[in-house]
Amino acid sequence: MLASVLIGNNLVNIASSSVATVIIIDLLGESNAWVATLVMTIILLIFGEILSRVVAKTVPDQAAQFFAIPLYGFTIITKPLVFIVDKILALVSKLWKNQIDDSPAVTDDELETIIDTVEDEEPEN
Repeated sequence: MLASVLIGNNLVNIASSSVATVIIIDLLGESNAWVATLVMTIILLIFGEILSRVVAKTVPDQAAQFFAIPLYGFTIITKPLVFIVDKILALVSKLWKNQIDDSPAVTDDELETIIDTVEDEEPEN
């Protein structure tokens, strides 16, 4: 489902920005195409990022019920595309699979040393 949401998000962002650019170029000329970028950035931030999160945080149950069926439908529609992208990523990930270091970034002993150092440096009250 996450892949479908990301695909949909990118489609909407690209399509809306493209349409806005065409409209701005028709209205203001090519030299002012930057206006479309500015306007769409503001619109996408407000409606696509900020407002959606505020609504989801304010009324989570109602938001989930409202978006559940359309999201499920979109997930079904994008399933073939998600399948293809997943297979491509699986092939590409084989390139770096042997290069991944599975060892921990910090050993237990190093972590204990860090904690002791931080405790020693704490100011006394």
